[in-house]
Parts: sequence; C-alpha cells; structure tokens
Amino acid sequence: MKNPLNSKIITVVVLSGIVLYCTLSDICLSDDTSSSRSAEHVPLVLEFLPGGTHFYHGDTAKGVLFLTAELSLLGAGFAAHDRTVSELNVPLLIAGQLYTIDKCEYSREQLAELLRKGNHGNRGALPDTTPLISLVTAPFRPGVAFSPFVLTMAALGVIDGIVAYPHHTESWRDMKRVRMYGAGMSRGRGTFWYETSAVGLSMGAALSEEMLFRGILLPSLDYRYGKRTGLIVSSVVFGSLHLFNQDIDRPLYFVTQATAAGFAFGYSVQHDRYRLDKAIAAHFWYNVVSMTTTWLMNPRENPLGVTIQFAL
Repeated sequence: MKNPLNSKIITVVVLSGIVLYCTLSDICLSDDTSSSRSAEHVPLVLEFLPGGTHFYHGDTAKGVLFLTAELSLLGAGFAAHDRTVSELNVPLLIAGQLYTIDKCEYSREQLAELLRKGNHGNRGALPDTTPLISLVTAPFRPGVAFSPFVLTMAALGVIDGIVAYPHHTESWRDMKRVRMYGAGMSRGRGTFWYETSAVGLSMGAALSEEMLFRGILLPSLDYRYGKRTGLIVSSVVFGSLHLFNQDIDRPLYFVTQATAAGFAFGYSVQHDRYRLDKAIAAHFWYNVVSMTTTWLMNPRENPLGVTIQFAL
C-alpha cells in the first residue's frame, strides 16, 4: 500500500524551501546588489506563514486568500489521509504547490527590485512581474495556447503519456469501476474526478514550478553567471527534483525527460524577455495531455495511483 503522504509531497516541500532560501539569502546574486538591498526585512515567522509576506506589506486581501486556500487544502488533505488507499493525496499536494506560488509571488517582486538596482552586466535578466491572475489564465488565452511552442509541448505530452508507463494491457474501455478519494464509482464518474484532479495538479505544477525555476532561479543565475550557465543549472536542478516523484521505477527516464523539458521552458523564457506565460501554458498542457493519454491507454499505471477494477 502506498502512503498517501508520499514522496510527491516532498517535492513541493523542497520547492518551497528553495523559494524561502532565495527570499532570505538572495541566492545566486553578486555582491554588487548587497549595497542596494532594502534594509527592511520581513520577520522570519511571516516568511514561513501562508500569506505572511503579503500581510506584512499591507496586501491583506491577497494574504487572506492564500492563507485560507492553503489551510483549507491542508485540512482536506489530512482528512483524506485515512480514506485514500493507493492514490496520491491531491489536496495536500495542491496545498504545497499553492504555498510555493505564495512565496514566489512575493519573492519575484523583491528579486526584480534588487536586480534593477544592481550593477552587473546582465541587467536584462529581470523576473516576470506579470500579475498572478494573468499567469493563471495564460493556458487558456488563445494567443498563448495556440502558439507553436505550446502546441508542440502538448503534442509531446501525448508521446510521454504513451512511453512513460509502457505496460499497455488494458485501456479505458476495459474499466469497470474506479476507486478514488475513498469511494467507489463508475468509469464515467471516475474519469471526471481523475481529469479534475489532473487539471488542478497540472495548474499547480505549472505555476509553482515555472514561477520558481524560470521566474526566480533562472534570472538570478543568468544575472550572475550568464544565460548559458543559468539555463543548464536551472534545468538540471529542475530535472533532478523529479527523483522525488511517487514510486518511480524508471528514474533515468523521468529525470532526463524533466531536464529536457526544463531546457525547453527555460529557453523559451530567455527568448521571450523572461515572460512566463508561454512556459506556464506549455507546462500545463504537457502535463494534462500526458496524464489523460495514460488514463485512456494504460489506466492501470495512471500517475495518480487511482485503483481501477477491470472487466473480466
């Protein structure tokens, strides 16, 4: 039996830790920024509190939104702990993703201000400070969603959904019953909840991981060491963190695939003046298409670990 508080949760904890470290220590920045650093520092307890940095800077509405959403998802995740049997604890994972987004939302603003005041030669490496709502809607805006890069990544998601879990013995048509969130359900209802979870997790992953790796880490490294080094290091770190994915039996494939995707996302961001909308949209649709393809072609190995009963 898999533990619903599983290793996938560790990934978002690590992501959140990186964000906090970036915020607290100005990681990857050269010494020329130290003299321009703001003397104001957020109290440590508010650095870690959900929504705390937003409360400190007077954005009460955003702080309440993050605090309420993160605590509600945490509560739902822990409540589901005893009901889930084999599947991923979706509410708990989304809570971690939202926490990473929360801290990235604060960190990118601070980092952009810091880099603007620096004296290093790569001053064009500024984080994207587009309002969060615009980043959330990026995968659904036609001008972004139908760009060649996003469409290409979505098509690659089909390939990943086929080859990532290669033991194709039963398909969606062979399903009889689905057990998810502690309840048995029909194939149709199970598909609805699986797809709903896939969309939620994909959105959380696209926002949290792109805001962190391409929104904070990449411009920080580019500013300090140049674009080539920044792209390589941020992509390798991104790929390596996928070793924490739940019960992977092909670590080389998943790490290589994630590293290659990190290169693609990072290259796109660098050549789009560090705007994140296309990278977020590409990441979102890649994940959704991959998870859906696996569900239709090989549901037994679905990435959420949902229990499937097949017809005889």
